[in-house]
Amino acid sequence: SSDLTCYGKDTNFEVLLNGNDINSITTSELTQDINTIDLKWDEDATLYDFSSMFKDCDNILEVDFSIRYFNVKDLNFEYMFSNCNSLSSVNIFDINLEAPDQNLNLNYMFSNCRVLASINIFNIQIKPNTGKGYLYMNNMFSNCTSLSTLNISNIQISAINNGYLYMNFMFSGGLSLSTANFSNIYVIANKKGYIYMNNTFKD
Repeated sequence: SSDLTCYGKDTNFEVLLNGNDINSITTSELTQDINTIDLKWDEDATLYDFSSMFKDCDNILEVDFSIRYFNVKDLNFEYMFSNCNSLSSVNIFDINLEAPDQNLNLNYMFSNCRVLASINIFNIQIKPNTGKGYLYMNNMFSNCTSLSTLNISNIQISAINNGYLYMNFMFSGGLSLSTANFSNIYVIANKKGYIYMNNTFKD
């Protein structure tokens, strides 16, 4: 998909394609190479469902993704960059979410990105001010068969009630890992905390 003009209309939701604001780019320009995508939100943004937004975009090379303090209960990024066959580098960082019963869905977000080689995910905090906290990362990088460098650090769910982190089949489908770092991953809850990692690295 190359017509992305329906996105970025919220002035508090910033999309930069090749360093240019998406609202200043014409549809014809979007058919050309999109080398980098930078996505940033702040607390007043009103777009919540980004599922499949850039799915099948073959000309994306790099993604930088961050969310400043955000008080929306449900955020959906499922399949957002799935099947981006030129994507080689992903950085997801500085995500702070504080809504009641917070749900962050990253399932299949980068699945089937077969040349993706490097992933950095760090500083994710889900701190619902009431209720439960959910972070879904199931199949997030499944079938990313070129993945060689992986860094996941400083992920924390702090819930008043229960906290849930799902990483099932997160890297399934065959990897070429040479370097992997998992550190400082916590679920802290007043009642119960759960981390699910069924078949996280299944071939």
